[in-house]
Amino acid sequence: MEQIISKEVVEKIMKNKGEARGISIKAKMEFALQKGGKKALSRLEEEATKAGYPLKYEKIKALSYYPIGYETLALLLLKGTMNLTEKEISEVGEFVAKNNVIIRTFMKYLSSMELTVKNAPKMWKQYYTIGDLKVSEYNKDENYAIIRLENYHLHPIHCPFFKGYFKGTIQMVLKKEITCEETKCFYRGDDYHEFLIKW
Repeated sequence: MEQIISKEVVEKIMKNKGEARGISIKAKMEFALQKGGKKALSRLEEEATKAGYPLKYEKIKALSYYPIGYETLALLLLKGTMNLTEKEISEVGEFVAKNNVIIRTFMKYLSSMELTVKNAPKMWKQYYTIGDLKVSEYNKDENYAIIRLENYHLHPIHCPFFKGYFKGTIQMVLKKEITCEETKCFYRGDDYHEFLIKW
């Protein structure tokens, strides 16, 4: 059977510098388990082993750090094994945000948009050793915020994922419907990623 991701792509993503918390990687695998059952999770694990970088759901420690390449590998394998569309990758992001122990721990700091804006950069650093998250604009009166993600250029699959992730996080804070649009993108020639969130 043909591999979901080529060896060349795998080697490229695994060369990226930086680390991610295990919970971020495990949550993507949890999506496979919740949506496709044990069979979907097993397939993802098998494909990771075929790619030369085994991922075992039960062995990933939530608060330990892992090479950042595993973050991308988990997303690409999730997409490939479950035939996910870009919209569904955004849904993975929402799922991860809403089922995340670290975010739930931080909810006392996220009880309002003002506190969320203030604490967002600190929250980012709880997950990743690379990338800089900034809230470049927040307009309480017009109900929007602009989130900028700098120095995080691993793979285009992260764009729809973070679109859903930011949407899911803000939905938990405001308890209302949110829209999130990527208005600037490194892969479209911009210097950074930027997301416009409206509520």
